[in-house]
Amino acid sequence: MQDKQHTDDLPSQPVHTNDAQQVASAPSSPQAPVTQTSSYESNPFAITFNNFTKMFKHAKAVAIVMVVFGALGSFGNTTNFNTSDFEDFNTDDFSFISTDSDVLGENTVAQNSDAQQELENGISLTTSDDPKTLDSEVNVSDTGVAVAGIILFVSVILLVIFSVALVVGALWNGLVAASANMAVRDRDISFGEAFSQSTSRFGAMFVATFISSLKILGGYLLFIVPGVRAQARYAALPYVVMGNPSMSGKQAVDETKKLYEGHLLEAFSISWIAGVIPFVGSVLGAVGLAQSSRQISDYKSKGKPKPQMSRWNWLPIILVASILLLIFVAVMVVVLIAASSS
Repeated sequence: MQDKQHTDDLPSQPVHTNDAQQVASAPSSPQAPVTQTSSYESNPFAITFNNFTKMFKHAKAVAIVMVVFGALGSFGNTTNFNTSDFEDFNTDDFSFISTDSDVLGENTVAQNSDAQQELENGISLTTSDDPKTLDSEVNVSDTGVAVAGIILFVSVILLVIFSVALVVGALWNGLVAASANMAVRDRDISFGEAFSQSTSRFGAMFVATFISSLKILGGYLLFIVPGVRAQARYAALPYVVMGNPSMSGKQAVDETKKLYEGHLLEAFSISWIAGVIPFVGSVLGAVGLAQSSRQISDYKSKGKPKPQMSRWNWLPIILVASILLLIFVAVMVVVLIAASSS
């Protein structure tokens, strides 16, 4: 009973489209009215920027950490590489190689002269019958073992890195999702409380992150478009996991997929805003996805028809298509110029 007021509008309650057909049990015990989202907002800029200040108001510590990480990432991407030290280096100038006997020594110069004379006279410097030469030949089997060892070592390193990334990602995503879920509901949450919720749901978050990562990777391996669709489909997965404490990781993956059927473009647009806006993009994406999953769950759980989507969701697609078109035109112009000049 103590959690009743906190579970009335979780971001992603299990979606049962036929629940609206169910009849209420007994009218003798009236229930308190359930507070749900007042209106559906699919404009990605409105849903992110309208909830932006809530993160700093109700989850200030987590928001500050996210901005700091965003700033560090932005500064890291703008690091310039200074090539002034290589301006005077000419790869075609080998004047630094000296043949002066004062530098190389008399013995070295004499040895080089003798070797050149022997080559001019047709004298072979090596013999195939020499056992020392046979011993110095590369053993193919040993090389294969060495290559296999290197591949195994690299695979183990990549597996360790992937595992560490999953662990850190699960903890961080849980912390951010717990904070954003509370912030968009105008409820305060401290860093310690968010971290405690993240650790309590670590197992489910780890499994959900692992499954969704494999699905996204598989999509990109098949082709770019399926990978992008999979990434948009599971963008709100952390908010579903943290919003449903009794749900397993596998169930959260299935729930998120079902939740965003017909809403992939909305999730993609919010994720795009989070990726292109520096410093505070991660905060915008967090509150945007938290509010998006909340309102979609509200509408689907009530069996309402899909609301009309804002045209602003097409902006990222238009920009990406325009950039690809410009690249294609530039490549064709270069090819035509090269063909005409030849």
